[in-house]
Order: sequence, then structure tokens, then C-alpha cells
Amino acid sequence: MDMKKIVNLLVMVLISMGAAAQSGHDPDLVMPRFPGGTDALAKYLSAVIQFPEQAMQYSLGGKVLVSFIVNEDGTLRDITPQEYSIEYYNPASFAGESENDQSALKLQVAQLFVDEAVRTVKNMPPWMPGSLRGRYVGVRYTLPITFTIPE
Repeated sequence: MDMKKIVNLLVMVLISMGAAAQSGHDPDLVMPRFPGGTDALAKYLSAVIQFPEQAMQYSLGGKVLVSFIVNEDGTLRDITPQEYSIEYYNPASFAGESENDQSALKLQVAQLFVDEAVRTVKNMPPWMPGSLRGRYVGVRYTLPITFTIPE
């Protein structure tokens, strides 16, 4: 399986997990959806996300949870990062760096991941809005975005 397919599969699994976890609210709530569904969201993320150069240089991968509200008209607002982490790093990439410098570099790259995840969500097209008992409503949605080192 090529790297692009692996990234798409990982994105789809994480999207599904995020949506499933959020759907435990009111049984009459229909969660908002990206236009075209999960496959289209995975394609959008794969096409739009720009992997930070510094992350590649230091072989770092990570994850950002981005929370936002899908308004009644499908537009997005209150786009905020909720959590972020460095999920993978190659110690050999940090050869010669002090422990303090390594920590600072990881934090710097984590911020690049956050900035890119927020930029990507801000540029999304309008979603299909959520509904409650047949009426469109604003719904908070949390999207996990994983940065995996491209090969």
C-alpha cells in the first residue's frame, strides 16, 4: 500500500472515531458532515495539509485535535486547537542537540502542526449542518488531524 493510501486510511479512521465519539449526545441529533462525506474529507485533508518542513527535517509526527462549531448554514466558527502532541520522533534526528534544545524544537514543531491544522480547517468549504428534530442547529465538532511523516 502506498503512503498516500495509508495517510487517507488513517485520516478516515480518525474521522470516524471522532464522529462516533461525538454522536453519543441526543439521539435526535444528526451530526454535521463534510460535503461528500468522510472520503471527501480525507481527500481534502490529504490535498490541503502542508507538512511543515522543520517537522520533516527532524522526523517528527504529531496529532492535533481541532474543535469548531458548524453553524446552521454550514459555515465554521470558533476554530480552536484543543490538544496537540508529538506522536513520533526519530532520536537520531536530534544527534548533537541538548535535551533542552530537543524539547524546544519539539514544542516549536508542535506549534507548526497546530498552525497548519487550524489553517486547514479555516479554509474548509461549508459543511452540511447538523440537525436536531428536523431543524438545523449549530453543533460543536472535534476533528483529529494526524501529521505522519511523508515518504
